[in-house]
Amino acid sequence: MSRLSEHLRFSGFAITLIVLVVGFALVVDRFATVANLASLAHTAAPLMIIAAGLTFLMIAGRIDISVGSTAFVATVVGARFMSEWNLNPLLGVALIVAVGALVGAVNGTLVTRLDLDPLVVTLGMMIALRGVALSAMGGTVVRLPEAFSVMSRAKIGPVFLDSLLALLILVVGQLILVRTAPGRQLVGIGDDREVARSFGFPVRSRTFQAFVACSALAAFGGVVSASQLGAVNTTFGAGMEFLGIAAVVLGGTSLFGGRGSFFPGAVIGVGILVVIQNGLTLLAASPYAYPIVRGLVIFVAMYADALRSTRQDKRKPKAAAPPPRELQPTA
Repeated sequence: MSRLSEHLRFSGFAITLIVLVVGFALVVDRFATVANLASLAHTAAPLMIIAAGLTFLMIAGRIDISVGSTAFVATVVGARFMSEWNLNPLLGVALIVAVGALVGAVNGTLVTRLDLDPLVVTLGMMIALRGVALSAMGGTVVRLPEAFSVMSRAKIGPVFLDSLLALLILVVGQLILVRTAPGRQLVGIGDDREVARSFGFPVRSRTFQAFVACSALAAFGGVVSASQLGAVNTTFGAGMEFLGIAAVVLGGTSLFGGRGSFFPGAVIGVGILVVIQNGLTLLAASPYAYPIVRGLVIFVAMYADALRSTRQDKRKPKAAAPPPRELQPTA
C-alpha cells in the first residue's frame, strides 16, 4: 500500500495533466483540434527552454530567479544590434545567448567563489538587469527584423519548429543528466553538497557550469519568445522566472536539489501551466482568473515537493555509500 501511495505521489502531476487535457477536451470543442494543440506547444516553447536551464540548476540544489530579466536584457541587446546596426539574425541569436551566458558566469562566480546566497544574488540581478534593459530600450518597443521571426513561423507538418527545438533541448538535457558523469555529479551535489565535496566531486565548477547553462538557455528562451512576438516590449520576460520554477517543480524536480528530470518531468510541468491557460482562454474565462489558478497550482506544487522531501530525508541512510567509479575524479 505504501508503495502504491509513493507511486501516486510521484506521478500525481502527470495524472493531473492527463485529467486537465481530457477535461478541457470534453468541455471545449476546439481544445483537442490539431491546430490548437500545435498552437499550445508553440506557446509553451519559450517556457520549456527556460525550464530546461532551471532544471540543471535546481537539481544541483541552487536557484536562479533572474532568468526572466536575463532573457529581457540579452534580447534587448541583440535586438538593438539587429535593428540599428543590421547585425545578421544568426549572429544576433549568438550574441543574445552569449550575453545570457555572461550573466550566468557572474551569478555563478558570486555564488561559488564568494559563497553568497543564490537567492539574494539572483534577486539583485533580477532587479538590476531589468533596469538596464529598460534604460537600453529608452521606454520604447524595440522592433525585430523580419528575418528574425522566420523561426516562429517555420513548421514541420502541423508542428511549429520552435516546439520541436524546445523538446530536443529537454531530451538532450535528460541524456546529459543520466548518461554523463557531470550530469550524475549534479544530482550528487544537489543531494548533499558536503558529501559530494568529500568524494572529490568538482562542486564549484559543476555549480558554475549549471549557472551558465541556466542563463544561456534563459536567453535562448528569450530568442524564441521575441521571435514569436516580433518585438521586445517593456514587460518582456516579466514573471517567467516564477513560471519556470513552478513548471520545474510540477515536473518533479525538487527545490532542495538531488532529484528531477528534463523529460518527461519539465514537459509535464510546462504542460500543466499552458494547458490551464489555453483551456481557460477557450472557455472565455476572466483574465484575472489566470494568476489565481497559477498561484494555487504553484502552492500545491511547493507543498507537495516539501512533503516529499521531508519524507525522503527521514528514510535517508545515515552513512553515504562511495560514488560509482565513473563519477570518481580522475587524476
